[in-house]
Amino acid sequence: MLPTRFDESLERAFQANSEQTAQRILRAHDAFNRIAPVTTQSVKNYMRLETATDRAHILADILAMDLNGDAVITRAEFDVLRGLPNGYKKSARLGDLFGHDDNRDGYISLGEAFAFAEHMAADRAEMKLPSIGSYLMLFDLNADETVSRAEAVKALREYFTDIQSAEPSSERKPSLR
Repeated sequence: MLPTRFDESLERAFQANSEQTAQRILRAHDAFNRIAPVTTQSVKNYMRLETATDRAHILADILAMDLNGDAVITRAEFDVLRGLPNGYKKSARLGDLFGHDDNRDGYISLGEAFAFAEHMAADRAEMKLPSIGSYLMLFDLNADETVSRAEAVKALREYFTDIQSAEPSSERKPSLR
């Protein structure tokens, strides 16, 4: 689901340095547009890809715990990993892994590992600040599910007008190119 407004951190960024933040969004638009048109569907697909990539990284961390390569992670392997240099960081990130031992056999099967990775990726996606790319669709002024650079610039100018009218001593207008 695409956001309907800027999150708090981007609002603060606009208020602290509106021109730089706007330029950052326009660079994101231009970079995205070089790869695929900036449409609702392409942005949603990109966001799905980001979530899937997070899930893959989590799953790679889990599979790295399978020290003997038998496609099953035991509590003993988890404990050995915890004692290795940097292993404790990895095991701390996956601390609730054995809470997802659905059949309570003391082993994490590949199926349980996939389910855990899916759960962790979903949690991270909710906690993670949305990427600037996900905000691009806020600039779809004509509601055609495509955002041109001209629309993005116009929307940003309108946004600047709104925040500058809310600030008592703001006289400088941003120069969007």
